[in-house]
Amino acid sequence: MKRAFLSCLIALVLGAGGALLRSQDGTPAPVPAPAQVVDAGPSAAQVAAQAAVAKMVGGEKFKGFFPAADMDGATTKLEKPAKEGFFEVSYKKDKDEVAVMVITDTVGEPRVKDDYKGVKDTAGGYPLKTSGYFKSAILVGDRYQVQITSQRLKPDRRKAWLEKVDLKGLAALK
Repeated sequence: MKRAFLSCLIALVLGAGGALLRSQDGTPAPVPAPAQVVDAGPSAAQVAAQAAVAKMVGGEKFKGFFPAADMDGATTKLEKPAKEGFFEVSYKKDKDEVAVMVITDTVGEPRVKDDYKGVKDTAGGYPLKTSGYFKSAILVGDRYQVQITSQRLKPDRRKAWLEKVDLKGLAALK
């Protein structure tokens, strides 16, 4: 099939006496140059994002702030691989998940601070917000968001877990 197509294409070009490759006066037609891409450099948003990532705390530094696995029947604390500005821990009882906690560095996300404005409830002295039935979060030092997600724990128990995080140590982290 491909050979037949190529044969037809060659016959068409040759049958036209090469006219497809020549200008009207018979001279070879100029081959258009490929479009040039001009690199204007990174946008202001890209520069700001790169600067924020440079200031972001490595996820491994969050490891010591999480509570031990000794609440609400949790017996196992599983740490996920750290990412830049992010660390996640899963708490389990046998094979059932009790809760998942995450600490995130929000240095490059000013909208996160806005989400906590006007919040009246607190945990450990920091603004506490509840999202839906299963998630609660606090903002520590206007920078670090600590979240807990659990289908087993009610809001008051999630708040207790958040208060078990080393909040003073986390607030002092630079």
